[in-house]
Amino acid sequence: MSIKAQIDDVARKINECLVELEQIGCEFKGEEGLVDFHGKLEGREMLWCWKLGEDRITHWHELDAGFQGRQPIPEVLSRA
Repeated sequence: MSIKAQIDDVARKINECLVELEQIGCEFKGEEGLVDFHGKLEGREMLWCWKLGEDRITHWHELDAGFQGRQPIPEVLSRA
């Protein structure tokens, strides 16, 4: 297999993953490996936030706050 064919194959797989994330309601946030999941916390719309390398979702942020606004999930929820 040529280098170009290998690159095309990897690009196709990446695109398939991005489409799958979008289909299940997730937002891929770029090269840093960030993924946001829409949800609710204490009755308000927010985003659960996961970063590549994290074992599980441990943070959230307001819809307009972005990664800089990440906050730890309240302890009572993280034990659930």
